[in-house]
Amino acid sequence: MNNRILQRSEESRRALLKGSLWAAPVVVSTCLVPAYAASVCPSYEKRFDASWTLENPVQGSLYSPKANKVYRGADNVDYFISSTTANPGGIALVRYSTTISSGGEALGALRAGRTYSTQYGITSLPANAPNTLHPTMRVYLIDPQGNEVAASRSAYSTSSSPASGVLGVPLAPKNNRIITQRLQSPPFSFQAVEGEYRWIVEFEVPSRVSTNFLAAGIGVSAPIFICA
Repeated sequence: MNNRILQRSEESRRALLKGSLWAAPVVVSTCLVPAYAASVCPSYEKRFDASWTLENPVQGSLYSPKANKVYRGADNVDYFISSTTANPGGIALVRYSTTISSGGEALGALRAGRTYSTQYGITSLPANAPNTLHPTMRVYLIDPQGNEVAASRSAYSTSSSPASGVLGVPLAPKNNRIITQRLQSPPFSFQAVEGEYRWIVEFEVPSRVSTNFLAAGIGVSAPIFICA
């Protein structure tokens, strides 16, 4: 993946779900398929709720762990944002994750046997300090067998010169601590199988070297699974 800066997307979560209703006509097949695969397949919008687990941190130590939380954006969408630094001595790792069930009709959030296109929103907050440190965020999906879903992993940074394979997330002006921008993640598709998926968001938090340095905030909205 080449380095690039994510572009602003005006498409809202609701618009994304609405757009999923415009699907190609269904082709009737004479082959036998499981009942759950032939049934109506709704899209699924995950929410930030009690099902999410915050490991704050997984490793290292944080200067202000309470700064890692869910924020409401100006677009009325919730984002989980990491906006603290690690204490001097090394980076810290923060993990925010949840489970998503997949099964037959009415047995899971996802329908086993169906294909889903998945996206989520990304946003950032500027650091309120003379110098900015840049965190890295990684998002990926683990299947019921414990394997990473192909093409689900994406990495993001607020740096204007991100590392290879990492997408750059532009920062708002430093005098604006309100979440005003929403960027759209690259989509990925997968065919759901029965069991429990795990959605994982990880933050690599930079170490604070002095009081003149603070970390920019970077965050993500809950994912949307659009049934094909």
